[in-house]
Amino acid sequence: MWQHRTTPDTINKVVAGRAAAADLTALAWLRSINARSSTSSSDAAQLFGPAVCASAAGAGHIPVLQWLRTQRPQCPWDFTACTAAAGTPGNLQTLVWLRQQQPRCPWAGTEVWEAAAASGCFETLRWLQVQRCPGFDSPSICAAAAGAGQVAVLQWLQQQRPPCTYDESAVAAAVAGGHISVLQWLREVEGPHSLLLLRTSSADCTAAAAGGHLQVLHFLREVLDPPCPFSTATAVAAASGGHLVILQYLAMQQQQQQQQLQQQHGCSCWSPAVCAAAAAGGHQHVLQWLRDELDPPCPWDHSTCRSAAAAGNLPLLHWLQAQQQPCPLHASVALAAAESCHLQVLQWLIEEAGCPYDADALWHVAFTRAAAAGIAAAAESDSQAAESWRELYCYIERLRQQQ
Repeated sequence: MWQHRTTPDTINKVVAGRAAAADLTALAWLRSINARSSTSSSDAAQLFGPAVCASAAGAGHIPVLQWLRTQRPQCPWDFTACTAAAGTPGNLQTLVWLRQQQPRCPWAGTEVWEAAAASGCFETLRWLQVQRCPGFDSPSICAAAAGAGQVAVLQWLQQQRPPCTYDESAVAAAVAGGHISVLQWLREVEGPHSLLLLRTSSADCTAAAAGGHLQVLHFLREVLDPPCPFSTATAVAAASGGHLVILQYLAMQQQQQQQQLQQQHGCSCWSPAVCAAAAAGGHQHVLQWLRDELDPPCPWDHSTCRSAAAAGNLPLLHWLQAQQQPCPLHASVALAAAESCHLQVLQWLIEEAGCPYDADALWHVAFTRAAAAGIAAAAESDSQAAESWRELYCYIERLRQQQ
């Protein structure tokens, strides 16, 4: 009965979590319950799949792995178990055990090397080298180390003969991870004019902005020559994450180098998409800066209200409409609230804010979603979502009748 009230993904996470916690009592109970309720051995195997062995391996629980492998049917494993073991510092004993079994737990591709490089465990890296684990020549290994900020591992990889190669993916991984030390090391090794560090796309600045990595953005813009360009997407990424300091830095860069940016390495990055991104994330302080502090103010349109409505953020909608120049409303704003089943937001938009709406479009959304939610509720014995859609449908039906 418990499986019928819980999604398969949730059940699998529970089993994997018990394996990671070395809870053999719970695992045995889960397996017995699943065996009694399953119609075939394949159903039972689906619950105890490779992810369970990987969870146990990542936590270093060899007794759990032994138990899983002695069950009938046997809990299967694949390369993810070796990868999980290699990705946990100080867990070499588990990786050795996996490879000593008959048949051995497989490793494939470069995943094991990547996990070890990201973990920074030299003991595991040296053992993999002695065991001639395949895939050492892949740039993805250096990218994994760069993405985890493992400068010492990168140095070790380059000292091997032959060395492990790296490419632009290492730069991109370091940028996304906010690891300025890796970028500085790459520049030192490659030289200031290396083609590897020639960043002609705004993707790197955008990745740094998305993570709120001001030091990395400064490196890309003011250390590299020529500087890495930025774009509207960069500002959108910063606004989505609520990274006000990044937006302020972009504004300063644009103000100081406006002419140069327009002609060479950038452009004006302020558009309604930036305000909409801030609204989607509920970042009112960012919106306030964009509208009150930026000169000229960042433009906005109904997409900002639409983002707030889709998120069900009624306080932000109140603020948007309370401004000296209220953010524009549009029928798509009401539709966004309906599509996300935010009845209170929809009611306020129509009854208090005077938002225009298309009753037929609203009815179509409510009818189709309510029907789908009702079917899902019948299958999952959960009527809460169906009731919410039913209430929305009834409200919209009354709107149609009033027209």
